[in-house]
Amino acid sequence: MLNHAERLIPVGTPGDVAVLGPGDVAVADMTEGVVASAAAQTGQVQGRTPLHDVRSVVRLPGDQWFAVGAFSREARRSDAGSGVRMPERLPLWADSGVGGPWFADAANAEIVPFADPSAPVRTPARHLSSFAVGGDRFWVADRPAPVVWELAPDGTVLARHVMRDEPRAELTGICVSDSGAVLVLERHRRRIYRLAADGRFIPCAVLPRAYHRLRGLRRHSGGAHPYHVADPRTRTVLWLDERLRVSEAWIGHAASRSLLAGDWHRPDAARAVDGERWAVLHSPAGPTVTVPAALGPRDIRIAPDGDLYIVLRDAHRLEVLTPATGRRRSVGGPQILLYPCGLDIDPRTGEPHVLDPLRGRIVVFDRAGRPRHVRQTHHAYPRWLRFTRDGAAWVLDLAVSQFTRYEAGYRDPEPVALPPHVDAVNVEWVEPLADGALLVGGAAIGAMAFASGRWCPVPALGAGESYG
Repeated sequence: MLNHAERLIPVGTPGDVAVLGPGDVAVADMTEGVVASAAAQTGQVQGRTPLHDVRSVVRLPGDQWFAVGAFSREARRSDAGSGVRMPERLPLWADSGVGGPWFADAANAEIVPFADPSAPVRTPARHLSSFAVGGDRFWVADRPAPVVWELAPDGTVLARHVMRDEPRAELTGICVSDSGAVLVLERHRRRIYRLAADGRFIPCAVLPRAYHRLRGLRRHSGGAHPYHVADPRTRTVLWLDERLRVSEAWIGHAASRSLLAGDWHRPDAARAVDGERWAVLHSPAGPTVTVPAALGPRDIRIAPDGDLYIVLRDAHRLEVLTPATGRRRSVGGPQILLYPCGLDIDPRTGEPHVLDPLRGRIVVFDRAGRPRHVRQTHHAYPRWLRFTRDGAAWVLDLAVSQFTRYEAGYRDPEPVALPPHVDAVNVEWVEPLADGALLVGGAAIGAMAFASGRWCPVPALGAGESYG
């Protein structure tokens, strides 16, 4: 039973909110790729500023805002006419403090001052996604090990705080209250902790069970609910009062996800779509599987025996489904996979290879679903894994907007950059073609193929045609 108010707001996926002044907020809309200026009381949008893949927005003095777009590699102030591109950086989170706005560069594990990006603060974080500026130091929440780093302004490590009682904890948000207390968001158990002076993590609040992808704990100045956290999966921002109780929820709207396996112009293709419960629909164009959206479906592939392998990111596993019977079995689990995001079937062995991004590896399972071995990788944000028919493996890294092509056995890596006009985050499907070629596409970029060492556009197909 809900004990807080819910309000629908006219944005897609609210990923962060900055409270600018009396009655005004700025909302980072992760779906639409805009910073939406809105009225706090009604949620009605009054203006939109484009910022592709925006993840974070923070208030600046004078009721202005600063926001960062991750895979667009762009930062923008509301009082500037345009954004600033930073191709070598991956800005995931922003905060404001001494020296103006700062942002977290996940590609280089650095906290960067927007006023002087040439003078970053290097951090020891393995996966820098959230930080807070508090007084004369930085506080960094690290993953996958639950660690909070306490850093001096020059990056000197002052302390390393480990959440020892919760080895599976995921620290996905951190902020500093007006009194100087450091609050930490832990996603696995949906808890907020206070970091004590002696390094202990003291539980302060438990958030509702309905939210499993919580991120970005933020402190605002004053108001009835001075804290918020976001859950992009449910497109929700939870507003918290001074006692960290949920007092209101803002809910956005977004289109359902659709995943493809194979050339959808042929009858042996398969499709997975978001829904409420598992279901299989058979048609002449191939099976369509409805997957519970709460499980976070991220990829689908067809095994040689016709079984469908579906990556369930938020469930930390694969689901293997036999379309003819509807029978399902699970592969993996959080001890083996942590937020997997892509897979493919090795054409030589029939074994599934799965991207395990936070641990920086590819996990190879046998046909029975047992983990056989792992391959360590050095990709910052891998998203897609595909095998072409010549046995080569291709991994798309969103952080650098390029594929890495490996010979069989993940040998001899060779970088293959996407065309300059293509943003990797807009790639929605990747399929192998004959003779080692690769087909890449998405709604915003159309279709293109990499063959004979170069990218070339692919025309739209007519009825009865296929990409072969």
